[in-house]
Amino acid sequence: YRPRGVDIDRSGSGVILYVADSYNHRIRKVDVGRSSTFSVNTKSGSGYEDGAVSNARFVYPWDVAVDTYQRSPEKPLIYVTENGHRVRIVDMLTSTVTTLAGYPGQASYKDGLRFSARFNNPRGIA
Repeated sequence: YRPRGVDIDRSGSGVILYVADSYNHRIRKVDVGRSSTFSVNTKSGSGYEDGAVSNARFVYPWDVAVDTYQRSPEKPLIYVTENGHRVRIVDMLTSTVTTLAGYPGQASYKDGLRFSARFNNPRGIA
């Protein structure tokens, strides 16, 4: 429901789309060749939890960027911007979600490391 950002991973044996499914608070993986879709994070509702993808939650994710540099094509890093004022990483190799920068629920503009940095609803990522 209201998907926002999309990135394409062509590095493996097929074409994979990663979609920021904003109003469902999920990141979706779409295997174009197999016509299959599944949710990368499975906990329902919005939230700020990092950790295992089965427990992680997002707040209106807006955009995704796939990074397969020096990684297995099936296990990329997925960078996510979200309305929770953060930039986060989904590591498909370890099946974890971590906050790269920003602090949940605190909109502002400030340079800094990890949790001391502040964003105000970052939208795009490349």
